[in-house]
Amino acid sequence: MNPITIYWSKAKNLVVIPTSAKTEAGYSIDIEPVTVVPLGDLAAIKSAIRLAAFRTIGVIPTPLRGEFPKPVVLKPGKVRSWSQFHWNYFVAHINQKKDGTIQFDVWEKWADGSYRPNSDSHARSFDTLDEAMEVVIEEMEKSE
Repeated sequence: MNPITIYWSKAKNLVVIPTSAKTEAGYSIDIEPVTVVPLGDLAAIKSAIRLAAFRTIGVIPTPLRGEFPKPVVLKPGKVRSWSQFHWNYFVAHINQKKDGTIQFDVWEKWADGSYRPNSDSHARSFDTLDEAMEVVIEEMEKSE
């Protein structure tokens, strides 16, 4: 299962789910295709998460520092800059741990434009992707 990054915005009424690819250097990067669905369409959100989880993606070349691509989520997220995206969107991550369990955690916004694991909540583990998706929906419904 691929790691999944899920962005959502109540202001934009959108959920944005990019494809995650591993670079030759070993880190993950968001790439096309990016799936966008309305925030209230729960069936479409779950379908987009499953698609991102099981899409076949090979290892991609590591971008050079000076040639790092513009974030692929900007246009689908209906913003012009990372700063606008960052302040409009919440983010959560789902990934599969080595023991096969599914880990879910919400990340928080930092003033430097980054997202980091939320210090107020701990990552949660689930037996199935479906269980994790239910928690994603709960988080979307409670975010401000």
